[in-house]
Amino acid sequence: MSFPLRKPDHDGAEAPGLEIVSAGRSHAIGTWQNVVIAVWSTAMDFDDVERLDAALEGHLFWRREVALIQVIEETAEASNASVRRGLARLLTRHAAKIPCSAFIVGGTGFHAAAARAIITSVALVSKARFPQVVLSNPMAAANWVDRHLNSDAQLPRAAALGAAIERVRLAALVEPGSH
Repeated sequence: MSFPLRKPDHDGAEAPGLEIVSAGRSHAIGTWQNVVIAVWSTAMDFDDVERLDAALEGHLFWRREVALIQVIEETAEASNASVRRGLARLLTRHAAKIPCSAFIVGGTGFHAAAARAIITSVALVSKARFPQVVLSNPMAAANWVDRHLNSDAQLPRAAALGAAIERVRLAALVEPGSH
């Protein structure tokens, strides 16, 4: 079972302040409040790890801590071992400033199970000191991240975070230069 793209409202109204900081054929990376959202539609390469690192560094310049959400679309193939090690090093380097990390992997069957196993191995290699979870849909991830970031129960943000995730997913589907 995949997780279909949910159509957000017009012009980012559901997630004001969302900024797409990088988009290309293989990815889109956005920042919203104290969250960095990365969507991978193909296998990650070293350039993607560098893009994610730059997004984290840039957002951490303005924020004390930043949650990380990564969406692995069903079209994404597994990255090679050296790229996975690079991602683990990135997570280790930023661990003190990442309060939580969520991975969203849609689909069922071997491909989805393999993706979840690879993500779990990256988390183990990174020896992250923050909670990480692998979930199968964007709203579940938005709710989980919101619970880890939001100590004020009067400030529900999960719906807006879910909209931000969908916006970044949409940016990954749009051909660079066509929007």
